Amino acid sequence: MRPFLAFLTLVAAAFAADPILLVSPTNLAIGKEYSILIQDPACLKDPTKAVFTIKEEFPSFGIAPGLVFSALTEGKDRCEFTYTLKVGNDAQPSTLNIPLFRSLEDSGKKILQKAILEMVSFNVNSVQKGPIPPGVDPMGVVDVAYDILPYRVTADSFGRRVAETYFAVQATIGNSTGYSLLLTSLFFSPKVFKDS
Repeated sequence: MRPFLAFLTLVAAAFAADPILLVSPTNLAIGKEYSILIQDPACLKDPTKAVFTIKEEFPSFGIAPGLVFSALTEGKDRCEFTYTLKVGNDAQPSTLNIPLFRSLEDSGKKILQKAILEMVSFNVNSVQKGPIPPGVDPMGVVDVAYDILPYRVTADSFGRRVAETYFAVQATIGNSTGYSLLLTSLFFSPKVFKDS
């Protein structure tokens, strides 16, 4: 039993080690297309210490549901690589741990062998944060301001019967979070005044 536990410890330690390569971006949104940059930090400092030393070697990702990697582009000195990644509309929001391989291929583009370099975590989100306009609080807030429309405006917009039966409320919603909002309903609590 002890050798088995020791083996598990070694495997856990191997995957917990610092990553050999840098992969970005890793936060993805459903239905979007990305340029995934793979960088070899050791190679950027000294090209003689590159992970991918011969032309037939190239990095490749494992298969993941909803993600399609294609169009590998090789950078200078084999220190950087770029993949085109398409996140399908059928992808599920989740964290996907995808193996990054060092692959060896022959002249006919046939893969001869693969070795796992590391596991890369991609976070697939249903909605991704967008740019926040300059001068807006980077923490981001959602606020609502509302006002009761005058009788005449309500009658002109919705008809006299509606204006005589209901109050029309105009709500203005501010959103500086960088995320798109999907509103299902707005609730109002009327304030009850007591006779003095």
